Amino acid sequence: MAMQQIWDNLKNIKGKLKGVHKQCYANLETRIAQIIEQLDVIQTNIATNRTEDLFVHEAEYVIQLKKLLVIEESAYRQKSRIQWLNLGVKLTTAIDIQVEVMHFETGLLGTATQELPGVDIALVRAGAQVQHADVRYLIQPVTHDEIDLALHNIDQIKALGIDGFNSLFFKRSWHI
Repeated sequence: MAMQQIWDNLKNIKGKLKGVHKQCYANLETRIAQIIEQLDVIQTNIATNRTEDLFVHEAEYVIQLKKLLVIEESAYRQKSRIQWLNLGVKLTTAIDIQVEVMHFETGLLGTATQELPGVDIALVRAGAQVQHADVRYLIQPVTHDEIDLALHNIDQIKALGIDGFNSLFFKRSWHI
């Protein structure tokens, strides 16, 4: 087979692979959000009508969701690797990693200063000041309504902490 034919075949395959990739992996975030919404509807229905059919649908959606989440994680890892390679950073030893982490953390925290200048009281008093009524408002205890409002304004798939529960879980079970 001539080299030109091989080249043409590879170009043909490349186009087809791009089509398959786009079909399978495009719009992952949207597809994940849709499955989460569908799963939420099914689980809400299960709470009122416990049929075998609903449990089967729930299991199917959970499998689809897990598959898409694995694909999404893989895509993020691949993008991360590409970014590192584009930056030309190669961390091959423990010392390289330690130096990079220290550099990163120093950038986050900043460096120590040799002196801490005092507050210029005259300058502070010349600026805008908080009125007594505002102070009373600011020191009031947080109400349950404020907590409810803040919770319900959080995006449903945002994780709230290291426990791994997203805000949708807390929104649905808050009444408990």
